[in-house]
Amino acid sequence: LMYSIEPERITSDDVAVYVKLDKDSLYHPSVSFRFLKDKKQLSLIKKDEGMSKSLFFDSYQELDMYFEVLTWKQGDPLIEMGNLSGSTQNKASFESFDYFRLKRYTSMLGIDAVHPLVRLNDFSKQNEGKFYAGEFAVYSKIQKEQITSLMIDMANKGYLKYDVETEWVETSPRLRQHILNSAEKRDYDALQFNSEMDGSVNASINLLNNDLTLMGVTRILMSDSQDVKIFPSDKTVIVKKGRDFTFGGVIQAGRLEYFGKEYFFHYEPFTIDLLNVDSVSFMATSFEKNDEGKHTLKRVKNVLEQVSGTLEIDAPSNKSGINQKDYTAYPKFNSAKESFVFYDRGNIQRGVYVRDKFYYRSDPFQIDSLDNFTNEGLTFNGTLVSGGIFPDIKEPITLQNDYALGFERATGTAGLPLYGRKAKFNATITLNGRGLQGNGTLEYLTTTVSSKSLIFMPDSTLGRADTLTNVAATTPTKVPEVQGGDLFVRLTPADDLLRTEMLRKPMAMFGGQTLLHGTTDLKPSGMTGAGLADFGNATLRSDLYEFETMLIHADTSDFRLT
Repeated sequence: LMYSIEPERITSDDVAVYVKLDKDSLYHPSVSFRFLKDKKQLSLIKKDEGMSKSLFFDSYQELDMYFEVLTWKQGDPLIEMGNLSGSTQNKASFESFDYFRLKRYTSMLGIDAVHPLVRLNDFSKQNEGKFYAGEFAVYSKIQKEQITSLMIDMANKGYLKYDVETEWVETSPRLRQHILNSAEKRDYDALQFNSEMDGSVNASINLLNNDLTLMGVTRILMSDSQDVKIFPSDKTVIVKKGRDFTFGGVIQAGRLEYFGKEYFFHYEPFTIDLLNVDSVSFMATSFEKNDEGKHTLKRVKNVLEQVSGTLEIDAPSNKSGINQKDYTAYPKFNSAKESFVFYDRGNIQRGVYVRDKFYYRSDPFQIDSLDNFTNEGLTFNGTLVSGGIFPDIKEPITLQNDYALGFERATGTAGLPLYGRKAKFNATITLNGRGLQGNGTLEYLTTTVSSKSLIFMPDSTLGRADTLTNVAATTPTKVPEVQGGDLFVRLTPADDLLRTEMLRKPMAMFGGQTLLHGTTDLKPSGMTGAGLADFGNATLRSDLYEFETMLIHADTSDFRLT
């Protein structure tokens, strides 16, 4: 090992380096060493020849690292890794120690009938994994020059350690591991971080806590067999000891997508803690086939919000997915606490269902097989809090025909109180992408409305009445008999008011003696109205009527006798 020591710099062209990270290290067997005194800057440069082509091996994060140069300024807590300034290369890659690709493994075979790792493994078993390159040349009957090139190549890929001067070889566990991986007799993973940056820095290690920050990471494939991908926010990931890492952004797990600010991936159990998740969206199977006769995927109109819990990507012993048939329930989503579905979008009754008052509160739940669950699997137990429209309704929500989450349920024969017992509704309540609706009878004071299309909102209930009946009464207030059909009705609880408006047919009043072409307003104090009252041989028009049991009163009106 030779150093050139000058007043302004120290250099060397072949240095093995260890960067201590607690009891672990970042290691490379042969780099060019540069220290500039005036800048107080250390550079470790990987050349494209010999042992210098080797990876950087990080035993703290347990990652193989592919980059060109490591730089550190004295006193700075950050070690930076990336590519040489001015280089056309802007990519760097960081792979799990257990990363394996069969295509990469088979590409090493070349024209030889025996895979070089198999031949090395067979020989190393005879020598307890330690031997001279010349001994292996004799064993394999391959020329010494070829063996030397092979030893350097295998060392650069982490399969063995090779001393170029002494030609001493010590095989690494990875050699046998990849042979077993290729035969699907050992688990492995697909964890790879690919960084692409316009600048020269792709990653950095914080010497205060040993965290590795990776930048320019667009996508992370977590599993080949389970459809789980990560799209980090700001393209940034922070890798901790043992391949655990934190990130924000989007997780795509089969038919679910998580949108959040904070997640924590645990490598050994192969799970992701959902620490700060804004929402979870779902894809469902279309109810109808497309033009090609196939069911497509449709996005569910609602999302789950304020979610916490755990995403289990795969079984801890099946990170490779080679035993997928034994673990068909993965990926799994375990919701740890209550989560919420809101209906406050502007296209749902113009946003009247404000989220602080109207929401569905889901109980903790688990969904299995996120990559292929059925529409029936989109079922959440919980409670609808309707902002005072109805008492809290405990009812599961499921996928509705309009691809919204909701329910359809009967009120029971007693009906449900409406707006704190100001009214009552009886029959069927539906929650979907149009909001909270009713098909049945609405009772308010002396009026009963039958409708197939009522819309319940926090400030009012409205819809088309198929039939309406107001029973004549003398107490506690005097109101007339009213019969009608095909009417528009609106109940406004804040004003204690039920307004009825003619659409196509007039309302029959006083036992059919009068037809009202207009509106009525029913309040606890009585009934008023407006419009044209037809008595058969006379008409009366007024902007304000006061109706009693057998009386119409108007201070100002237009009367015509026919």
